[in-house]
Amino acid sequence: MTRISDEELAALFKPLKSDTPVVEDVDMEGPRKTEHRAPCARKDLKCGECGALMVLRKSKKYKTPFYGCSRWPECKGAHGAHPDGRPLGTPCDRRTSAARIAAHDVFDRLWKQNRMTRPQAYAWMRQAMGLSESEAHIGHFTAEQCERLVTLIKDKYPGVRSAWERLRDNPYADAEGGLDFDDFEDIS
Repeated sequence: MTRISDEELAALFKPLKSDTPVVEDVDMEGPRKTEHRAPCARKDLKCGECGALMVLRKSKKYKTPFYGCSRWPECKGAHGAHPDGRPLGTPCDRRTSAARIAAHDVFDRLWKQNRMTRPQAYAWMRQAMGLSESEAHIGHFTAEQCERLVTLIKDKYPGVRSAWERLRDNPYADAEGGLDFDDFEDIS
């Protein structure tokens, strides 16, 4: 084993002694916001309401990331995001958003009520709607696709109805023991 002299060692580290800032040169006065908190954040998402670019933000109330319209407060367009910044589907307008929520509510009952497994439910959806695996995500659907999915489910599985439909059809069902409050999700 050959030993390196002090001069050779100093020559190896000489490039590091340039004007490259070191920790002491960094302003540590306050916390820095970095892109690393959301490595998959998108900068090209367009608002489904007005078409402006969307900005990744963090909800003060829920402590979760979401995309908000860059024109806020004039435009209230918003879209959910995964913790790493990936968008939850495709941004859309309010009508499509409401249709997606309704479609998921009915679709999820296929597997949550043990009619089939979740993978089986998605396989059924792909087959029934003629979709590829990459297309079979309600978060990317149009309002019309959502309405078609709900119709297909109700035709094939007439017993699958949302808790809101059951409540609408019989508002006193809970008093009669017919409506289980487990059917509702706590959104608070």
